[in-house]
Amino acid sequence: MDSFLNLNWMEEEDNENSEFEEDEILENSEISIVEDEKFLSNKFFNGTTKVSWRQALLDHIPFVLPFELRVNIFRNWISIDKRKSGGIDEIFGNRSRNRCTIRRGFVFEDGFDNLNSLGSGLKKRIQITFVDEQGMIEAGVDGGGVFKEFLNSAFDSNFGLFKSTTENELYPSASFKESDLKKYEFLGRILGKALYEGILVDLIFANFFLTKWLGEHNYIDDLPSLDPELYKNLIFLKNYEGDIKDLSIFFSIDDI
Repeated sequence: MDSFLNLNWMEEEDNENSEFEEDEILENSEISIVEDEKFLSNKFFNGTTKVSWRQALLDHIPFVLPFELRVNIFRNWISIDKRKSGGIDEIFGNRSRNRCTIRRGFVFEDGFDNLNSLGSGLKKRIQITFVDEQGMIEAGVDGGGVFKEFLNSAFDSNFGLFKSTTENELYPSASFKESDLKKYEFLGRILGKALYEGILVDLIFANFFLTKWLGEHNYIDDLPSLDPELYKNLIFLKNYEGDIKDLSIFFSIDDI
């Protein structure tokens, strides 16, 4: 059967060069041949439309592909996107960039003011220049360390947007203000920027937050990632074989 799994999941009709690009990705990959049909019915995936095999595999059972291969697919997708968005000079391979000046002590504030309005321009390289407390420009080249410093400052629990669990895993603060929503949206873009540039960030998010992030539901077994002590006590009550009245515990809900 003369067929293959396209590793580039971007739609062919949206890109006249996609066939060449997908063949290029496939040639450099180690994935084996699969079914002969290019599209598969989406009935199993709660719909009647058709999805490509590559889309179905990556969306629903990505674990059948080695992690390294999935990373390679992702990086190839980004390379194609950079060329399509005009972020790379086809002759010299250089990428246009945005320049941003940030004051020490105001890393997040200045980053938000300078970068939040860029929109899709955030895909370009960002050259960050630090200004010290005396107003002097710091020497040196931003090789990714400045970007990491910006992320660590923004996600610092002392800043107020995030809190940390007993395991030092991050989740959004419940006491945020409505005016902070744009800041959360901005941080999401910055995390996307880190993925886009292949920058490894030292941030660990709580499992229950990641579950919500993916649009899924949390259950009792997810509670330890938020409050292990509460989880322990609830499980104790659930499995308690004596008379629950002996514990003299009273539960109430206040309507707000």
